[in-house]
Amino acid sequence: MNSKQVNFFLAPEDQAEVINFFTEVGCEVVQENTRKSGQPVYFDIKKDLKDAFHLYLCTPEFLETLAFRCLECRQEYYIDILKSNAIEFSIGGFYPYSNKEIHRSRLYFVSRYCEGDSLFQRDEEFLFWADNIFKAFKKAFLVKDKSILRDIYGTRNLINWVNRTRATMTVDGSKFIVP
Repeated sequence: MNSKQVNFFLAPEDQAEVINFFTEVGCEVVQENTRKSGQPVYFDIKKDLKDAFHLYLCTPEFLETLAFRCLECRQEYYIDILKSNAIEFSIGGFYPYSNKEIHRSRLYFVSRYCEGDSLFQRDEEFLFWADNIFKAFKKAFLVKDKSILRDIYGTRNLINWVNRTRATMTVDGSKFIVP
């Protein structure tokens, strides 16, 4: 399997602006799960972002290529990122169980994968589009501050939040913890 990802940290106040950015650049923003296979649920920005952990980005044309897998115990279908022309957006931020830990965010897509003895490659149109979304997103939001973020990107709001709260990054780089 080949994939591409960018890890970064968002401040809570960045989340709505990021979702708006994705819609402004022509992304369809859909939820991770749905009750009916093949029928993605569009994400409503007016909903509480605290309930969203993973969203998926694609174009209207790529909506038709989304593959779903069933989770029987919940009677729900989930987007299969391995087989879909979509970018997974892990929102990160504060999780419901703690307001003292900001978790890392991620954009991720699969460019090719194996199934059995076959190798499947994403089409060039999708790869071009996904790469351009990554580039535009990085340019619009992300900076590197090696003194705070080491080798991971973050937003200016996140850097200000770290300085204000004196939060420290965990050894594995997956979150910031407020003392």
